[in-house]
Formats: sequence, structure tokens, C-alpha cells
Amino acid sequence: MSIPTHEIVFWMGIVSPHMAGLAKALAFQGNKVIYVAAQSISVDRTSQGWVQPDTQGLRLELVNNTDDAIFLAKSFSSEAIHLAGGLRGNGYISQVIKALSQQHARWGVIMETIDERFALAPIKRLVYSRKLCNISTRPDFVLAIGSAMPKWVADRGYPEDMIFSFAYFLSPSLIQSISVNINPIVFQIGFIGRLISLKRLDILIDALSGFGSKRYELNIVGAGPLQKKIMRMAEKKLGNDRIRMYGQLSMADVRCLVGSFDCLVLPSDADGWGAVVSEALMAGTPAICSDACGSAVAVGASGFGGIFPRGNLLALRELLSKQIDAGRISTEKRRKISDWAECLGSEAGARYLSNVINSIYNGTSRPRTPWHNDLD
Repeated sequence: MSIPTHEIVFWMGIVSPHMAGLAKALAFQGNKVIYVAAQSISVDRTSQGWVQPDTQGLRLELVNNTDDAIFLAKSFSSEAIHLAGGLRGNGYISQVIKALSQQHARWGVIMETIDERFALAPIKRLVYSRKLCNISTRPDFVLAIGSAMPKWVADRGYPEDMIFSFAYFLSPSLIQSISVNINPIVFQIGFIGRLISLKRLDILIDALSGFGSKRYELNIVGAGPLQKKIMRMAEKKLGNDRIRMYGQLSMADVRCLVGSFDCLVLPSDADGWGAVVSEALMAGTPAICSDACGSAVAVGASGFGGIFPRGNLLALRELLSKQIDAGRISTEKRRKISDWAECLGSEAGARYLSNVINSIYNGTSRPRTPWHNDLD
């Protein structure tokens, strides 16, 4: 049975490669897709190796100011379905949400895992409760990105049956432009991300420093203010022969390199999703992440790698020990992981989102997540 098609409008800050693939896949299904953004891509993201994603098949609208965005929002038919990138702290989108609510448009919000590590967390919860439960401005549905986010939204008083677990669904990688030259007999551990305190590369180095006799190499991809400090720490605790520093790489190069790792580790104290985890699994690489990463839901469902409590050095060390002792990833196992991870790709995400939309507006049954397991 064919899936009904719709007019779907994305309201985003930038043209993100973590959303553009999903939008393109929706367009490929036959939907009319409009992607609205304040800018094509930010300078900060460009410095992190991001590139402008392909938007072929989409109607791309770059809005210069809030007034233009509101005028555009009012131009769509009443049947259009709008997807807003966040409820607060999202620039012009907050004003667009008000305009959509005033004209009784059909809209939902995409929400990432909320960072609650700081003293203002109770105030933040109260603000979100008001935004989610105000009958005149609340969204029709919430796409909650991250393992803990559906419950967090429900705890704010929003109806559970209108909350759908979601993810960043990535386009399959077709480009391999980096020459990978690694030791084929040594277990390869990878970290990819900005070198900032939030990412907790220090706890990964400390965990590995307890493996004096194990054979492994730590591959560090990324740049940031802690780069020199991290390098000194790694050299002191692990030794030069166990470290490879790649610096900042393009997204295409990262996707190629991650496929040569035997394990990717994302030990962050907070991460809305952690797209590198999806990239690793899609490349057939197991992932270990903290339970503060939204992508922990994908790691758990994959059955590979593992999840450790945020900041728990001993738990991380135990997971790493098991991975290293199991040896390098075989071709067969890598294929098994990548086959499973097709559920994190843009085509699977587009099918899922279409089913979510139809369950809300056409009364079809509630869909299971693409990565569902028996506990989903």
C-alpha cells in the first residue's frame, strides 16, 4: 500500500547535513518538501568540517529576517505540515511558531536532548512545560531526539501518545576520499568530535591508561581549544606509539575513517544525539557512548558496543576491555552491523516520519521506531 504524500516544511537555523538527507528522502517519496533556513551553513560548522549538503529535489528558502519568515509561513496552504527545529533559543523559528499557532496550522517540533547539568535546570523545565502545554500554542506532536527525551517531554505534561522517539537520520556515505593507513593487527579505537571539556576525551584517555599490556591505538579526530592539552595528556598517559592525531577532517573523510575503527567512543557529558555514533554504526563499527548521549538508544538497540553511566571511569574501562579482548572487527561482523544500521539512514527515517504524520492526521496506527526492539 502506498504512503500518502504531503507538503512538508522544515524550519531550521541552517541547512544541516543531519536534516537535509531526511528532507531529500521525503521528497524522493513524492512529498513536496520545503526547507527553510536562516543561512546555508554557519561559519562555526564549516570550521568543524561540515559542508553544504546537496538539496536537489528540495525547495530551499533562505530567509533574511523574521518578518520574511512569518510572511513565508502564512503563504502555505492549511494542509501543509510544518516541522520546527526546537521550541526556544532557535532564533526566528520561535516567531514562526507563534504565527503557525495563530493560523491553526498543522505543526510539530523536533527536540534534542536537553542539557540539565546546570543550576538553572528547574527553570528550564518550567519554561518548556509552559511552551508544551499552552493549549493555544502547543505543537500537534513532538519528535524527541535522544534516549531520554520522550520521557523528559512527557514529564513536562505533554501527552505521551503525541511524543515520538526520533533521531538524526543520515544519508548513506558514497564518498571515500581519505587514505587510511593503520596497523592491521592492533585494535583501533576512535574518537571524533570537538576537543572541548564537554566531550570528555580525558575520561577516555584515563580509561585506556589502565591497559598497560593490551594492544590498541587511539585515533583522535577533531580540533578545539583543548587540543594541546589533550595531546600532552595522551602522550603522558598512553605514549606516542598509541596515539594518532588527525586534526579537523571533512565529513566525507570522517565517514571513511570511522569505517576502519574497531570501536568508536563518545564519552560526552551531554550530547543531543551524537551523529558520529550513527556514522560509526552505518560503517559497521561498534560504538560505546555515555548514557548522556541521545544516540545511546541506537547503541543499545544495535546490540554492539555498550553504554556507560556519564563520568563513570570504571564502567567505561570495563566496556573498552571487553571490546579490545574480542579483537579486531571481522568483515562479517562489520557487514552485520552496517546492515542493521540501515534503520538510521535517511530512507528509513523518511518512511518513519511519514508514518508518524499519517498516524496523527489520518488516524493510522502508531509506528514503531526504525531501530525498535522488543522493549520499544
